[in-house]
Amino acid sequence: MSMQSMQTESKNRPSAPVTIKSIQDSVEVFSRTYDTGLLTPPGIDTSDAYTAGDAVGTQFQIHLPFTQGVLYSATYYDRDDEGTQMDLIISEFEWATKIADDAAMSPVDVELVKIIEVLEFASFEDFANGQISRLRNIGLAFNLDRHELWLQMETQSTPTIAAGSEPQVRLTFMGDA
Repeated sequence: MSMQSMQTESKNRPSAPVTIKSIQDSVEVFSRTYDTGLLTPPGIDTSDAYTAGDAVGTQFQIHLPFTQGVLYSATYYDRDDEGTQMDLIISEFEWATKIADDAAMSPVDVELVKIIEVLEFASFEDFANGQISRLRNIGLAFNLDRHELWLQMETQSTPTIAAGSEPQVRLTFMGDA
């Protein structure tokens, strides 16, 4: 039986057949992959210890070559070798209420609805002088008004970050130009 004529019956419904016309009716295929390269949050103060729930750096913007696509993967580079959870908050817009580095993450209600995802980097591959945390097959679909996203890092622990070892992240997207 071909995909074109395949019929499936739902186990939860009385024998109502569903016809799948083609796989292309339900799967979007993107023609372009975009890698951000290494991103370092701006404004990180390496002279102070952070508290769980603090902003790490300030919110920053990335430009995308397309407005519709999927966030495929993300890698967090813990160059300070802490091995503790760091979150990356992804927002569709810049927040009007600025959160300073090492301040409590306290976006106001109007900012919360602008957040489209929070990536939690909590599992690490430990190397001699640093660690990485990878998130694969994220599958976060987006359809943006502009070619940009806004990012903010947040710690879930109490790291002390040495100068020259600031955290970095790399994002990989799939989309169409």
